[in-house]
Amino acid sequence: MSIARVKVWSANEVLTASELNAEFNNVLDNALSLVSPLTGTLNFNGNLAMNLRLENQSATQSAAAEGVVYWHSAEDALHISSGTVQLRVPALAAIQAGELVGITNPTGVSGATVFSRVQLGTGLSLSGTVLSSTTTAQASGSWTIRGLSGTVTATTISVDAHSVTLRNNNGQTVVHHDAGGLLLDSGASGLNGRDQAGAFSASQTLHAYYISNATTLATVLADSAPPTGPDLTTLAGFSGYTYWAYIAPVRWNASSNFYLATLAGSGVHYQGGRRVLSAGAATTETSIDASEFVPVEAVNMQLTTELRLDTIGGQSATHDDLFNLRTVSGATGYLHRIGGFNNGAGLAAIGGSGIILPATQTAYYLWEDKLGVTETRLATVYVQSYTAPNGDN
Repeated sequence: MSIARVKVWSANEVLTASELNAEFNNVLDNALSLVSPLTGTLNFNGNLAMNLRLENQSATQSAAAEGVVYWHSAEDALHISSGTVQLRVPALAAIQAGELVGITNPTGVSGATVFSRVQLGTGLSLSGTVLSSTTTAQASGSWTIRGLSGTVTATTISVDAHSVTLRNNNGQTVVHHDAGGLLLDSGASGLNGRDQAGAFSASQTLHAYYISNATTLATVLADSAPPTGPDLTTLAGFSGYTYWAYIAPVRWNASSNFYLATLAGSGVHYQGGRRVLSAGAATTETSIDASEFVPVEAVNMQLTTELRLDTIGGQSATHDDLFNLRTVSGATGYLHRIGGFNNGAGLAAIGGSGIILPATQTAYYLWEDKLGVTETRLATVYVQSYTAPNGDN
């Protein structure tokens, strides 16, 4: 309390009107000085302190008595003294329930000096002090399919799977179990159709994918292979679909149709096989072009052979020939020995088999005659299937 008397009175003095007015004016004109600074505890007795404003400081103050409070204008934070350090309380505009507060301490003083709102991304929730995932997303995963089955018709691909693990560009994965049957239509665009508005050009490899928005599973057909994946940004129908998994590469022929096939795990099996060599009789290494039926992305391919030896003229002959099929020029490849005896013109021996080779779009073959007899050698080669890199067995 800093107010003082106007006059100190003595016994028997006469109080004049001016002196009385001066004493009252001193109190009325300096009313704040009656209570400031306080010399003791002020008890509000449970009543409100209306329009209270804290002291404003632009620099951190030394720690005072425990509980001393002021507003730090440079930090936009409330400082509360613990008696030894200043504790900081952030004041953030527009913070909402379930958000986090991020803090840093660039100046080295006790407590944080910079605060910011941290909004939770999709798939996260905050309950009390527990941060949880609302999806099955995991970091740094890879896409894979288990139990894939399906059918490739001229214009559609039907697929089903026991489980599908899809991956987004951030390395997060989401899993769909018991995927259910889906029909991918090359004549449509958007979900379960093309990833582009217009039709695909003929004579190329197209790529079938599962896609997901972390809730709903769908399919899409694209002309881009992994790791690029499908275009899920151009068409509005793909909004929210950021996860994908590779089903298989499929050949799109000159008539803008698929070749008929079945899907089983990682295998793409042609119905009836696709011929890539007819009446092959070369005795020097000769190439076989399999690019029409074996995509570049395939891992392995299964070829089957039909082999035939014919005796020429009316002679009797014993035949012993070696058919060499390989995927590396000049290498020793798959060898099939075929032999027989004929005492006249016509068929002397027939054979054939299936073989799984590393997938290439070019194979090589030649015949080798072990006995030097005059004969006709004929080889037919089919592509029966190839393996897709979809992670299935």
